[in-house]
Amino acid sequence: MSWKLVTTVSLDRRTRKLLARHPDLRPRFADTLEKLPTDPFAPGLRLHPLTGKLQGMQEGFASRAISRLMPPAS
Repeated sequence: MSWKLVTTVSLDRRTRKLLARHPDLRPRFADTLEKLPTDPFAPGLRLHPLTGKLQGMQEGFASRAISRLMPPAS
């Protein structure tokens, strides 16, 4: 199954700023963006559920500086 990656203007802006400040993260970020649509639950993305105000969402990491939120799998 293939997933569609949808971003927001806010996320795009933050990502641009982050990659401008940390160009060394660019290859890792690109690799993660390639993996996400094909397998968002890959072990390397370290997907885990959130609690509190974000309960019902899941977060995964591309690196310590880059994380992503996604709704739970249905």
